[in-house]
Amino acid sequence: MSIAAIFFREKSMLVRSCLIILPVSAFLSLIALHDSCACSPSPSYSSAPAALRRQADEVFLGQVRSVVVHESSDLVSVRFRVSRAWKGSNRKIRNVITHVDSATCGLGQEFFLKGREYLVYATKNSQRLFTGSLSGTKDRANAKADLKYLNKGARIL
Repeated sequence: MSIAAIFFREKSMLVRSCLIILPVSAFLSLIALHDSCACSPSPSYSSAPAALRRQADEVFLGQVRSVVVHESSDLVSVRFRVSRAWKGSNRKIRNVITHVDSATCGLGQEFFLKGREYLVYATKNSQRLFTGSLSGTKDRANAKADLKYLNKGARIL
């Protein structure tokens, strides 16, 4: 077999390999990008107060006392003074964790302002409370419908 024939055969195999490998790796990259950056609700997600309450482990109204960013872990720790609780513990001080970045479904450090009140829907994970962009947590000024529902029928702790 001549050198030219070997060269063209090898080149042909290389081209075929690239035609398979490149689209597959592009597809896998898109999946990884979507999973790491997108924070989209599942098809069964509901922002109705009843659904948010059902999904949360703790629901409370509280005033932000402090916001601490943990640079090493990309987490934000928010300390609340609880004025009212509808689900979960009846402790007056609660610490809630969220991610710094909205790409990881976090609310970020800019969302929580010291001294403002928030209606918090939080879930427990490893004995810590977490909240995020899909949890339903919101500033009290934007929580009128939720508070009306919670005050009407839900048990107050």
